[in-house]
Amino acid sequence: MNRVQHLQHVLAEFDIEGLIAIGAPQDEYSPEAQRIDELIGKAEYPDRPTLKNIVIRVWGDMFGLDESDLQLRDAEFEKLVQHLTDN
Repeated sequence: MNRVQHLQHVLAEFDIEGLIAIGAPQDEYSPEAQRIDELIGKAEYPDRPTLKNIVIRVWGDMFGLDESDLQLRDAEFEKLVQHLTDN
């Protein structure tokens, strides 16, 4: 499994927006996974805080979320990033 596939799998598993839960296909978060992967590749040192910033940036852009919407998801972003950095 390459990094994009791994990201896609983890994003579907965490399903922050609840789209998989309501019947969206397992590859629903594929565009987000691809964009996150691109930005990780451009990061000088993709540590946990950098990865969290990348995820938040992509999520905000892809779902049209403002700062308050992103804050509501902060705990989920933190769990997601912890999972990604621990595995």
